[in-house]
Amino acid sequence: MLNIGIDAAKTNRFKSWAKYPNSKLLRIFSQEEIDYCLSGAQINSQSGAERFASRFAFKEAIFKALNPFFMQNLPFLTLCNLIWIENSPSGQPKIMYKTELNGYLSQKLNFSVSITHTLDTAIVAVIAYNIDKMD
Repeated sequence: MLNIGIDAAKTNRFKSWAKYPNSKLLRIFSQEEIDYCLSGAQINSQSGAERFASRFAFKEAIFKALNPFFMQNLPFLTLCNLIWIENSPSGQPKIMYKTELNGYLSQKLNFSVSITHTLDTAIVAVIAYNIDKMD
């Protein structure tokens, strides 16, 4: 089985997020994601906004991609705390997740992610698939 989730987020919405308290950001992002986004904000507010927007769009896209695989209701904010993006040394985004996520899913899945952004919009596409079921 294969499913795709796509989301777009306007970066202007996230310009003030670098000023949010860490406790508020941790409701949606992992500490690693927050550190990455804030390091962009130290460069300039636009870079920080792009990073927050792309990470938020990822959370929305992964939620959409996983929806058919949920065995039970999984609230969005709970999912946010179970799955996150890390950058590989090459800069390619890599999906990471806590093993507790498997308890909500009907099967073990693999993921692919693509993230892009312009000055005003971040777009993320996530593919969730069970490699055993692919032809």
